[in-house]
Amino acid sequence: MSNPSIPQQSAAADETAGPLTDLDMDPPTSSFWDEVPAHEEPIIGQAISSGNRRTSVAPQAFYPELNHRQSIDSYRGPMSRRASNSSSYGSRPPPSGGRVRRESKSSTYRASDTEPEEEDPYPHYQIRRNHSIARSMNSFGSRHSRHSDLPAGFREDDGDDSRDNADRFAVMVGYLYSRCVAQGWFKSENISGMGVVSIRMKKGIYKTFPRADPNSFDSEEIFDTLQTWDNAVAALNTEVAIKITSKVVQAIMARLYVKLSSLSWLFFERSCLFTVYCFTSHRSRHAMDIAIDANTRIQVIEKVSHLGRSRKHQYAAFARAEKCLIVWSDEVDSVIVNAETLEAKMVSYVWASAAHQEESLMTKKAVVISEKVEEFEGASNSSELGYLPELGEKAVPEETEEQLWHDAEAGVGPDEWSAESRKTRPMMLYAPIITGLAVSFNLMFVGLGARALIKEFLLDGKTLRFLLLLTSPFTFVIAMFFCISIVGNIWQLFGPVAQFYQNSAFYSGKAPERVIRNRLPHFTIIMPVYKEGLEGVIVPTIESLKVAITTYERQGGTASIMICEDGMQLWHEEEVETRKAYYDRNAIGWVARPKHGHRGFLRKGRFKKASNMNFALAVSLRIEELMDELRPVPDENEQTWVWTDEDEDALYQESLAAAVEESNGVAWAAGNVRIGEYILIIDSDTRVPEDCFLDAAAELDASPECAIIQHESDVMLVIGHYFELGIANFTRRINKAISFCCANGEVAPFVGHNAFMRWSAVQEACFVDTEDGCTKIWSESHVSEDFDMALRLQMKGYTVRWATYSNGGFKEGVSLTCDDELNRWQKYGYGCSELLFYPLKSWFTKGPVTVLFKTFLFSNIPLHSKISVAAYISSYYSISIAAVLCLLNFFLIGILEDVLSSFYLESWKVFLTCIVIFSGAGNICSSIFLYRLKVESLGSSLVSNFKWIFFFFFFFSGMSWHVQAALVAHLVSYNMLWGSTIKEVEISNFFKEVPAILKRFWPAYLFAGGQIVIMIIFSTSLLPEAYRVTSMTAIIPLAVQAACHILYPIVLNPWLMMFSF
Repeated sequence: MSNPSIPQQSAAADETAGPLTDLDMDPPTSSFWDEVPAHEEPIIGQAISSGNRRTSVAPQAFYPELNHRQSIDSYRGPMSRRASNSSSYGSRPPPSGGRVRRESKSSTYRASDTEPEEEDPYPHYQIRRNHSIARSMNSFGSRHSRHSDLPAGFREDDGDDSRDNADRFAVMVGYLYSRCVAQGWFKSENISGMGVVSIRMKKGIYKTFPRADPNSFDSEEIFDTLQTWDNAVAALNTEVAIKITSKVVQAIMARLYVKLSSLSWLFFERSCLFTVYCFTSHRSRHAMDIAIDANTRIQVIEKVSHLGRSRKHQYAAFARAEKCLIVWSDEVDSVIVNAETLEAKMVSYVWASAAHQEESLMTKKAVVISEKVEEFEGASNSSELGYLPELGEKAVPEETEEQLWHDAEAGVGPDEWSAESRKTRPMMLYAPIITGLAVSFNLMFVGLGARALIKEFLLDGKTLRFLLLLTSPFTFVIAMFFCISIVGNIWQLFGPVAQFYQNSAFYSGKAPERVIRNRLPHFTIIMPVYKEGLEGVIVPTIESLKVAITTYERQGGTASIMICEDGMQLWHEEEVETRKAYYDRNAIGWVARPKHGHRGFLRKGRFKKASNMNFALAVSLRIEELMDELRPVPDENEQTWVWTDEDEDALYQESLAAAVEESNGVAWAAGNVRIGEYILIIDSDTRVPEDCFLDAAAELDASPECAIIQHESDVMLVIGHYFELGIANFTRRINKAISFCCANGEVAPFVGHNAFMRWSAVQEACFVDTEDGCTKIWSESHVSEDFDMALRLQMKGYTVRWATYSNGGFKEGVSLTCDDELNRWQKYGYGCSELLFYPLKSWFTKGPVTVLFKTFLFSNIPLHSKISVAAYISSYYSISIAAVLCLLNFFLIGILEDVLSSFYLESWKVFLTCIVIFSGAGNICSSIFLYRLKVESLGSSLVSNFKWIFFFFFFFSGMSWHVQAALVAHLVSYNMLWGSTIKEVEISNFFKEVPAILKRFWPAYLFAGGQIVIMIIFSTSLLPEAYRVTSMTAIIPLAVQAACHILYPIVLNPWLMMFSF
């Protein structure tokens, strides 16, 4: 969901050229632009004439996208230190040295004498990262991509630097510099704080504006300043960066120094009460933020050289030593707009501060910064320190400030602020009522059948017919889902709806209060990837994540992305290098496993998602173990011992290198693969809300018993043909039905994506796989690994929660073809059979019912939820037996109708009942329910539901054989495999589709064709009249099944049916 105030970026911004839409403005009226040629740069030490006209731009929200880099202070517990975001699996820590040589003639700075010189026809200033900064991102056993890391619209060819390329970068960096001068952003008279603009030409090579004048008397100092700047920008690894030293920045930095002076006295006076962290030491892990407004905090680093260790997704940082602001961006197009928007916020901040400064200084003794104050403020940052509040705003309300000091003196600790103060969520009891009524209806139907048998017994006295009661348990289970649907429809019409906007034990209908009692936690976004396209699928998802990460980092937290690459080692070399380069540019951690059979490696499981994530998590956990083993223990007698960021980075790289040696070259990995306190698990075709992490952090912090927050997902449309729209409608209705159940009190499901997970709970629920003796997080022996995970967590005492307050912000892709959707239903059916039954060959040794399902039945999960889950599982069996029962019904009704007991319910009646309940009443009640929730108007909802009736008629009527095949495959131990869902549009036509249909659906065609032949034979004179079937109630259900199985891949195929509705 796009925000008009946010500069929108292309999904493939790093790979393709694009127009400078944000820079298409009239250049400022400055003599600079006319005097400096495109290929030249201003020289520091010479006078530059420029205008001071300010360009008027309407303020916009400052939420740019950028490369991610993780902060060290974002981990808890055993993962308490930052991992380097630029380490690679299989590489040792880089040397810390690197002699820098100055070339006075060419103004080109190189970080190593060993690098070959490149002739540059134009004077410019650029830097090659020295080895102490350039941490290798190469994967084990691989080399860097030859793709250049240039901004969109400025990509170079694979050849040497050309005159045209130099001109392009010189023009753009000069233009950006002139814009900054015209805006008045370069006002500092101090050389260390002079304004600078840099654009990345290649990885580690930056075009910087301006350059030093060798003839200037202070050229050496300018040279050192510029080299420090370029080293810092290269370590940050961003596309473009600007150092701003405007008056408003100077004003904010001046106030910062005043605050630090007052804090020094405060820390001295209150040192006995609170834990004090050092603000001014560059060795301190605890950075400080300045709250520009309620949703924008800008980090403060000690000096520019520390820029590489900043939180990259904040997109800006104040440098205390140089008294400047650094703004950077992933795209050259947006950096000016982003800086202008941030400037407007800073001006508002300074203006509001000045208006209340005198009153604030008179009424406030000091600014209190501590963990206790953070708890009252309701917000904190990842550095475990509160941010500096705006001048004129009290850090603590007046009525609570004295109480804070009293509590501190009394020794109130964190334990008193935890469980007792958290609100207990109520248990909603509507679901037990609905389930109980459904069970009553089901028992009534069974009783009606028994009543029919008793009446017949009273007529003829035959007791043999009572054997039919043995089928009652099976019909009870099969009919349970149907009965719940009936009661649910009635409840949607007349039941209460207020609970949908409330919070309960298993449901979150409204966003939590954003009160974090400790620092903001670190989130790790885990995204399993198979062989999805980089440009079409992965890049748009990453861009969506980067916006959300930016928002969270501006709020004070940190987040990182970890990709579980299942296809990296399967691609050809060019594609592998392209992906590595993209992950490197965006600071994405990734782990790739080899193909099946490589060096004896086995990809276990029928659905490879679980084993893929297990492999990546095993690498991450092994690195943590090695870091714990290698991390030095401080000497108690050594008072000056410190552990710096550089030490932690070096330790991470060393552990990474040790881990790859243990893998014997099996694993590839790069970037930060450490796991934070919470996990967001998504699919590769996902969109996330811009502001979702803070709500999740608040909710998980307030509910320590909650292990998973599963968000309701909307649909992300890719192509918009009628099949995708139909499945999108079905997906939305299913999600609303789940919301209906959870709001009423059902235990929430875990669907495996778009869910926040508590990492400590996940580790607690891990198990030892009996097949290989390894500890696993996800079950590789179940297709439904998400159900297994949810069950293990609930058995450990945790809960799963369904959340709807994101209002459709989470989006997921749906199947684009009927073939792919069929694979999903087969996978779900197979998973349900795995949960319930062992394969037939194990029945004599283990029994038919699995230990997992027995555990579920005897767990502490509420009884009504057990019934609901069993009803859901039984729905797959209901679908699978439809074709077989219709065939059986054809013979029973057609030939034996006269002797059949009334206990038997013929297929025709079942067929009509399903149409009335699901297609009729279900659509009407769902529409009225959405209208009552004020989600959608009644008319549009009715139209949306009823226009898909024929679509779902063919969809469900043509699925029976295929779901049945999956259930039988599990029972007979047939190795049935599925790949990942197709997420990209594959243009097809008639000549491609027909062979594909025949190849995939020929068993179903044989089955349906046999049914048609049977109907023809038994309706003609080829058989005696006693064996002829002429009853329409026997023919219609079977004819519908046969026709829909034949037409399923035809009428639901958009490439064959080129029409839309």
